Amino acid sequence: MTIKERREQLGMQQKELLALLRKDEPRLDPGTFSRIENGFVLPVSEELLASLEKHLQTPRSDLFNGLEVFAIECSEFPREANTDRVANALGYGKKNAIKREELCAKLGVSDRKMRRMVEQARRDGLAVCNDQDDDGYYIADTPDEYDRQYRQIYDRAMSMLVQLKHFRETNRLYR
Repeated sequence: MTIKERREQLGMQQKELLALLRKDEPRLDPGTFSRIENGFVLPVSEELLASLEKHLQTPRSDLFNGLEVFAIECSEFPREANTDRVANALGYGKKNAIKREELCAKLGVSDRKMRRMVEQARRDGLAVCNDQDDDGYYIADTPDEYDRQYRQIYDRAMSMLVQLKHFRETNRLYR
C-alpha cells in the first residue's frame, strides 16, 4: 500500500494530511509531500515517518509497499543555511510568486548570488519554481507546479546536452 492509497482509504484530502504532518515536521512543503506520497522520494526524518504512522494509523512498512524505511539523520545531509533563507523568503504557489528583484532585496544579495542560492535550495530538495513567464519565484504548492518546473529544468538540460554534442563535434575539427 502507498501513503496515497491509505490516505484515500481514510477519506482524507492531501491538504488535510499535510496540515497534520506539518505539526510534527513544519518544514514539509506541499511539493515535497506530493513527491513522497507519489513515491518519487522517501521521507528522511524520524519525525515525519512517526507522524505518517500516527495519522495514517499504519506501520511505516505498510506505507511503502513492504519496504522497510529508516530515517536518515539530518546531520548526514546538512541543509545549507541559504536554503532556509530562500524558503523563508518565498511563498507557496504561483499566486505568491515574487519577482527576481524583490527576492534579491529580501535576501540582501546580488542577482547572481540569488540565483546560486536558488540552485542550492533546489539541490537541497526545496521545490523552487520559476515558470520563466516574468511572474517570479515561488515554492511548488501543487503537483502540477512541481511537474512544470521539473519539465522546464529537464528541457533546459537536454538542450544543453545537444549543444555540448555539437560543440564536441566542432572541437574535433580543430584537432
